[in-house]
Amino acid sequence: MPVVLFTLWVIFNAKLNLEIAVTGIFVTAFVYRFMCKYMGYHYRMDMQILRTLPATLRYIAVLVWQVLVSNMEVSRFVLQNRVDIKPQFVFFKADLKTDTARVILAHSITLTPGTITVSEDDGVFGVHCLNSHMAEGMDNSDFVTILKEMEAKMQ
Repeated sequence: MPVVLFTLWVIFNAKLNLEIAVTGIFVTAFVYRFMCKYMGYHYRMDMQILRTLPATLRYIAVLVWQVLVSNMEVSRFVLQNRVDIKPQFVFFKADLKTDTARVILAHSITLTPGTITVSEDDGVFGVHCLNSHMAEGMDNSDFVTILKEMEAKMQ
C-alpha cells in the first residue's frame, strides 16, 4: 500500500523531483500510519492484495473482453432491423462467500452490455438479459470462477 500511496502522490503532483519525492515519503508514511491506526488497515492486507493480484488482473482482462464481446452483440441488435429480441429474467446461484465478491459480480454483470443485475439475495442473482443467448452459463461463468479463486486466496 505504501507504494500505491507514493505513486498516487507522484501522479497528483504531475512531476518528480527531490523535493516532491521527500515530501511524498513523509506524506505516504503519515497516511499509511493513519490507515493502520484509525481505519483498521494492517500490513497483512498488503500480503493478501499481492496474493490475489494475478487473479485480479485476470478478472479485469476477462471483464474487458466480455464487455467488448457484448458490445458487438448489442450493436448487432441495434443495427439489424430483423433481430428478434427476447428479453428474459434469469435467476442463478453463485456460491460466493463474501459480500465483496457478490457486489463485484453484480457490478460486472451490469457493466456488461445487454445484462442488468436486478437483485441479489444470499448469492441468488436476478439478472435481466436482452436475449436468451446472453443468459446462458452465468452460474459457472469465468467471473464466478475467478472470484471463487480470489476468495480462497484471501483466507
